[in-house]
Amino acid sequence: MIRPLRSTSRAFSLAEVLMALLVGAIALVGSVAMFWLYISHYERIEFSSRARMRAEEAVAVLQDWVLNAAVGVSADKPSKAFPGVSTLGSWNDLVEVVDSSRKLRLVYGVPSGITVISVDRPSVPPGEVVKIEVTDPLPADLYAVSPATLKGWLVFPSGNLPLRIDSVSGKTLSLSNPHSEDVFVVPFDEVFYPRALVAEQKDGQLYVEDVSLGAPQPRTGVGYADIRFLLSQGVLTLHVLSRGDGPGRGLPSTWPSSFGTSISSDDQKGYLMHVRTSWRLRNR
Repeated sequence: MIRPLRSTSRAFSLAEVLMALLVGAIALVGSVAMFWLYISHYERIEFSSRARMRAEEAVAVLQDWVLNAAVGVSADKPSKAFPGVSTLGSWNDLVEVVDSSRKLRLVYGVPSGITVISVDRPSVPPGEVVKIEVTDPLPADLYAVSPATLKGWLVFPSGNLPLRIDSVSGKTLSLSNPHSEDVFVVPFDEVFYPRALVAEQKDGQLYVEDVSLGAPQPRTGVGYADIRFLLSQGVLTLHVLSRGDGPGRGLPSTWPSSFGTSISSDDQKGYLMHVRTSWRLRNR
């Protein structure tokens, strides 16, 4: 007689089903947690990168001006270096920090790329005029035959004081010395245009004013909670408190407490980063 085959399969018990569901839930929760950690880490990096990029933008805006601060000028006060330029009359130094470290005042030189070919004499006595031959004519929009603004002056890196522009004829410059001491000019020196600026943070941006040529203008985008300057023993330090998008984490612990910054409600919502940069003023 043929007997029917018995089935060896059986159904899962309730305990086994519950155990499988528990293991699956644990795996799912772990996967979600890892994904959330990855997203959070990515967002923190993005917020930090944006804040740092904004801080580096402010550094880049100021760096060339700072490195050429007081080039070719040995006088202590701008009023002595540039007599008759009234916009500098209240300045106490060629580089100074005022308004509780919030504002930087700076007299600097803009390289022209034009070089001195020859000069009548190596030194210009007080009250005398010297004729200088240069490699190229000065661009008409960068100088003026007027001592009342900085566009009426020229400086030379190897010199000690600026000279006043009396006349320009092609590549020949007539410059006078209004100072009480000799001014030195040497061949192969570069011509620099003297300028002065005031830099400060306003409305979340870095504003820079050319005190001789125009009103303050924003030089960066919005995203700065504070910008401060410190000057000590010939070293200028820039402190930037920049903001990245995203949830706030409060004031960074590295931000100097002496600044006493009060964070606005908008800044509290952003990721704040403190970036510090220092330059040694090579001409002071």
